[in-house]
Amino acid sequence: MENYKFNHFSSTGIKRDPIFKADSFDVFGDSLREYYSPILFEIHLQNKRRFRYCLVNPNEIINDGNALLQIRRYLIAHEYNEDREKPVNTYFIGDLNKAIEVSSTFSNQTIIHVTYEMVKQWYPKSIDGIFDVIIGFVLQHQKFNGQMFRFYDIDDDVLFVDSSLSDDEKRAYKQFMLQSMKKEGLIEVIEGEFAVDTFVLTSKAISMHQKSALDISNRDAFIAIKFNDNGDRIGIICDAITEAGFNPIVMNRIETNNWIMPEIFHYIQTSRFVVVDFSLPCDGAYYEAGYAAALNKPVIHLFDKRTETEDNKLHFDIAQKSTIFYEDFKDLKIRLVNRIKATIK
Repeated sequence: MENYKFNHFSSTGIKRDPIFKADSFDVFGDSLREYYSPILFEIHLQNKRRFRYCLVNPNEIINDGNALLQIRRYLIAHEYNEDREKPVNTYFIGDLNKAIEVSSTFSNQTIIHVTYEMVKQWYPKSIDGIFDVIIGFVLQHQKFNGQMFRFYDIDDDVLFVDSSLSDDEKRAYKQFMLQSMKKEGLIEVIEGEFAVDTFVLTSKAISMHQKSALDISNRDAFIAIKFNDNGDRIGIICDAITEAGFNPIVMNRIETNNWIMPEIFHYIQTSRFVVVDFSLPCDGAYYEAGYAAALNKPVIHLFDKRTETEDNKLHFDIAQKSTIFYEDFKDLKIRLVNRIKATIK
């Protein structure tokens, strides 16, 4: 854990991991801070997946059981791409500005900022939404199309099982979900004495999931921007995206020669559109704008007139595209909201 600038701090008072309910976990914090300072957890689950996440303002969330359950399921759904011994992502959960502030004290991490609003918007609101999460889970685990799985081996949180149900009620719920997915043509149930609840995904399920990732109804908007000393600007851009009815996606990156991580490509690919702010020098923002354009994603360009100097001007090639040149943060928010509403259908 040498990459963390927070020291191991076991006297936080946390006796049990609040999200995964695990008794075996590591806690990292700062003993000079008060009890409810940002707390970083690393969880080693039974299936050998490991999660790292930081509650940046735990006093707002740690006693809210429903919110913790939603965050747990969000993390599982976003970290199931493979079982591994070492965690890849560190999720900083809470107020965006606070998350950026806290995550800046960590080094050499693949950082993903997650607001409570993002979790609420992601959380499935229909049985079809749950089906899509299940299909995504299986697709990430299978090595080839047609691979068989047992429905009852899928994590209860991926199935969105109510933890208050009795064992018999949980079995009834899972059987209902299995038969419902079969009826919808999403799975083919394998018959046989030793194939109880065994199934394979159908081509319909795979096509439906691929379409949903790129569907126009997707509400995610990826933000490409310089992160250091830029929290206020990021906050305003996120507020504008949220006001326009979309979900802002903000990521930090590893500071190495190979900083462009697969996670960045993934979120650009699955976002409805991309907002890029070129106000502060950032080669990554230019790269991400070009990548999004190559995917035919709508890209909205921003530039703060106050930052323009002889050495900091919008690049000639980028300047050929319509750009919002804003006077201040109030102007930025108004114009960005209007641009999103006018161009993103």
